[in-house]
Amino acid sequence: MTVTSGKVSPFFAVLMASCLSRALLAHAENKQVVFLDEISVESQGVALSGDPISGLPKQNDILVSKQKLKTGSSTLGNALAGELSVHSNQFGGGASAPIIRGQETVRLKVLQNGSDVIDMSQLSPDHAIGVDTLLADRVEVVRGASTLLYATASQAGVINVVDKRIPTRLPDKGYEVDLGWRYNLNNAEKLTTLGLSVGLGQHIALRFEGLGRDAKDYHVPYFKSNQVLKYAPDTYNKTQATSYGLSFIGERGYVGFAYNQRAEKYGIPGHNHFHDSCGPHIWGGNVRNDYYLNLYPHLMGDTDLVTPHDFHCGNDHSHSAGFSHEQPYGVPHEHSVAGPYVRLRSTRYDIRAELNNPVSYIDKFRLSYSNTDYFHDERDGNIPVNLFVAKGDNVRFEFLHQPMAGLSGIWGVQYQKQQRSANLPRIAHCTNRYEVVPFGEKPKFKPRCTQKLTAEKRHAAWVLPPHQFKQMGFFAVEQWRWKKVLVEAGVRTEKQKIAIDYDIGAIEQAKARASGKTCLFSPCDGKAVIRVNTPDLSARVERATSYSLSTTWSMTPDYALMLGYSHNERSPTPMELYHHGRNLATNSFKYGNKDLKKEVSNNIELGLSYIGEKLSYQVSVYYYRFKNRIFSQILRREGNLTQTRYTQSQAKYYGAEGRLDYQLTPATKLGIFGDYVRGKLFDLPPTYQRDALFTTHIPIAQPDQDAPRVPPARLGFRVSSELTEKLSTTLDYTYVYKQHKVAPLEHQTAAYSMLNMGLEYRDTFAGIGYQFFLQGNNLLNRRVYSHTSFQPFVPQPGRAVIFGLNLRF
Repeated sequence: MTVTSGKVSPFFAVLMASCLSRALLAHAENKQVVFLDEISVESQGVALSGDPISGLPKQNDILVSKQKLKTGSSTLGNALAGELSVHSNQFGGGASAPIIRGQETVRLKVLQNGSDVIDMSQLSPDHAIGVDTLLADRVEVVRGASTLLYATASQAGVINVVDKRIPTRLPDKGYEVDLGWRYNLNNAEKLTTLGLSVGLGQHIALRFEGLGRDAKDYHVPYFKSNQVLKYAPDTYNKTQATSYGLSFIGERGYVGFAYNQRAEKYGIPGHNHFHDSCGPHIWGGNVRNDYYLNLYPHLMGDTDLVTPHDFHCGNDHSHSAGFSHEQPYGVPHEHSVAGPYVRLRSTRYDIRAELNNPVSYIDKFRLSYSNTDYFHDERDGNIPVNLFVAKGDNVRFEFLHQPMAGLSGIWGVQYQKQQRSANLPRIAHCTNRYEVVPFGEKPKFKPRCTQKLTAEKRHAAWVLPPHQFKQMGFFAVEQWRWKKVLVEAGVRTEKQKIAIDYDIGAIEQAKARASGKTCLFSPCDGKAVIRVNTPDLSARVERATSYSLSTTWSMTPDYALMLGYSHNERSPTPMELYHHGRNLATNSFKYGNKDLKKEVSNNIELGLSYIGEKLSYQVSVYYYRFKNRIFSQILRREGNLTQTRYTQSQAKYYGAEGRLDYQLTPATKLGIFGDYVRGKLFDLPPTYQRDALFTTHIPIAQPDQDAPRVPPARLGFRVSSELTEKLSTTLDYTYVYKQHKVAPLEHQTAAYSMLNMGLEYRDTFAGIGYQFFLQGNNLLNRRVYSHTSFQPFVPQPGRAVIFGLNLRF
């Protein structure tokens, strides 16, 4: 056993928690019971729509039930953060994204009923993911070859949020109603949800879903600004979401349509207005490229970087103050001045159809189509600072063939097309006022520019230039059963194209002005004038192919052993390639890298599970080996103001996770759980520095380092008890270790403990089933700072007591 400074290392603590002594097995008999609570699989079985072949969860899948989601957070990351190996990238009260085994964003595809969610959540952590867990029937975390049905790069799994917005069956009684209400004493959150299904005749089903949320700034034990506060400023949230669905349901299938509209307004915490006047000094290292970088700075390459990187914040350099929780903003901050906020609106149309046994050898045909129109702006008062737009279509066609020689499988094709952009109107010196419209309606943009814009000003306003993204994918997954062995194999190949519509005339004019100019700082390699370079403006076309193979051996009725291997490839995203400029929410200047290569990883996982009458446990270990892993590297930090740029290197992630449950009495279950992940980067590319004469580029090697924002280890225990047939309680305690393995310019995060308790009463009155719940979170009122957040200096909520009522009839 590895011991450091008298403490057991987190890695071995997780393994110890998962693999207790073999002597405990003497209490178990060869009978199967309900699967683990954390997986929330009900006794009658749950169809897993994310794995349509078997329809049943594998031992390393995770299912979170509707009952559990109803009492959880309203944002996806926080709603799943209590599950094994799942952490959250929190951002105030308006947004959170899940992190699983250290993987997130594009490596962790989020789906809505098996279809892509088209939004801007991958661009920045303050962008909310466009799904509602509180209206969902369940959330699935699907792993293994089934992930290749949806993405080429999902080593840790895909997340599928399943709801009823398109009915697939007629209500049993002709109608079905789900009504929920809750109140949070911490942030005065008032939340109401409604789901209504109605059958019309023998074939028509109607569906309505609605959600309303209004939450104030959440309270914390301690937060230092220019004074000590008991709340975190700008963590409020207001959300409205409605969905209408209509389906025709026949004996052999269904066809349905849904319309969804979503509107949000939430604060951006942690912003310091002092940084509003700061600007970066990032490019200018290669005079031959300056003429087109003035127009399109996202074309910056490694040799264009200026070293050392610097900020320009006028004559006041107090922004260089050191970071601490006593000075979380890095500089003095006046909390009475309201911070910026996000105003978001999206509409989505969905069509889904399924036909059973259409022809010989085909079990099912499935077709899905979605169209999304997404808009959000980040405002400072009434002035828009960032404008984000995304429009897209997604089409999937798939068929499940009937079993042949023991093989069951699904084949299909997927096509998506998106148009996206991000704009900084202040750079163009425009007032950019908006018409005043009611909450939830799309603001009408009316730019009023105070000066005639040059081409340089006009194009530099685009943080992410307008571009068109197209992707065509083919996939196939097959399962084969032989006695006690299940073999699963899958393959997916995708071809993507990213095209930017450049202003060729402006580039040619700038080139003509720059060509032949006398060099000011050097002899230009012996020449008297500048010989300018020509940028590559062609569309970027790439192909990525991934495959997976896994086998599960049911050694006995109680034991199962799983071994899985996958080879994953993914092409860089437009954000990673072309983003260039200020990121208001994270107090940073983020830069893409047009020279990024395709990311490749080879991954292996080994898992063991046991399900007995009283004792149940599962443990998994995994190892991910990356070639050209893409990550955002901090180039410079001053206080909490940073410059970051996407780069890539060799990398490895490895870890362990496990849980053990023991049925102490027929009504009481005890459990322990834990997870650990480690990320390392090596063989990083060199940085470049100009020599004193400004004529050559000197490479500077970078050392191996820890990966940024890796989740800390966790260890905890849980108790659940059915006090009566109607009354149940839960208690869980989690200890989160200090994260001291940090990337350069990243800060360590202190350890903390979390105690949560829940009470639930279920009964029926006059044919109406009701559930009253009382939930207490962070009951010890600990100061919690999340290492996985881009704002580790913003504290997470303190003690919270939530009570609510759910009705079903």
